[in-house]
Amino acid sequence: MQLKHRTVVALLVGLYFLASGLSWITERWLPAISGSQGNLRLTLRHFHQPDEWGVTPQSLKIVFGTVKEGGSGVFAPAWLYEDLLVAYFILTVLLFVRITHTVSTATDSQRAQGVGVDFVLRYTTIVDRISQSPADARILEIGPGIAGLARFLHKHTVIGIDDRSISRSMLPQNLKMIQGSALNAPFSDSSFDYVVCVDVIEHLPSVEREGLIKESLRITKDTLFIAAPSGMMSARVERFLYAVLAPFYRFFRKDLSFLREHIEKGLPVKEDLLRAITTSAPGAQVSTSRNVNLCVWVVCMWLDPLVRWTTKRTGVTWLSGVLRPIARLLSFSPEYRTVFVVSKVAHRNP
Repeated sequence: MQLKHRTVVALLVGLYFLASGLSWITERWLPAISGSQGNLRLTLRHFHQPDEWGVTPQSLKIVFGTVKEGGSGVFAPAWLYEDLLVAYFILTVLLFVRITHTVSTATDSQRAQGVGVDFVLRYTTIVDRISQSPADARILEIGPGIAGLARFLHKHTVIGIDDRSISRSMLPQNLKMIQGSALNAPFSDSSFDYVVCVDVIEHLPSVEREGLIKESLRITKDTLFIAAPSGMMSARVERFLYAVLAPFYRFFRKDLSFLREHIEKGLPVKEDLLRAITTSAPGAQVSTSRNVNLCVWVVCMWLDPLVRWTTKRTGVTWLSGVLRPIARLLSFSPEYRTVFVVSKVAHRNP
């Protein structure tokens, strides 16, 4: 009987997570239970309309076992009634977390978004290198979103170029954003000491990737950093995770559209990126390094909603301090992401 009880509770909670993937249900309907003693009614009440959709034990008898009708309604076995109440309590807590998270997001849109473990790890190699440069070094990041590299380089000013329109109020003070296309960057040759392109190139169609590399090298004076997930194994894992995690992320009002873009555009091949780099800058010095083991990345994705929720309230400094010393230990084969470091120093010192 204990196993039966646990199965029912787990099933009902699991169904709610499944419903989270159907936003029209979880955004408009509120689960409720009514009834007394054995007379039970399970309802989804609409937030804005008096309509409600009800499920009685009678309609669930095929799944949950025998029920019987009485003069005052439908009666359920005592064990079913108790288990539904337990499940209802769990669902109420989950719904409360979801509603309060939604309200806090809507009423505090100017607060910096939280970041996950993988966000910190993808930048560690680059931050370790650039943080040693002078404070007046000219740094450009391609596609930083609302923060990117600037979160970790508080003593430096970062110029960002992004084709999206981003409100200035959402950006850190040391990030100066320019709206435009990095495929035709509005900068002269060798304008920046460092150019950074992290998890951007895989969002472009394959025919545009070489063009982005060529344009990035044109405006780079010293070093270009490119970080991108690559390889067939990473692509397969992404497809699986997208199918499994999308409903889980929607419950936390998060989005996995970036994985959908990866799947649609296809992850780059490491050899193709190296070929594009050497073609665009034949004399450049190129090195590669692993960034985040594939299994570690999967764990990061499962933890991401909780870690984002935490760093939104506490900041990212503590997380960076924890992860940077162990980043290399977490970057063994098979890797999820590859970091390319392209130095043009050879051009100036033949």
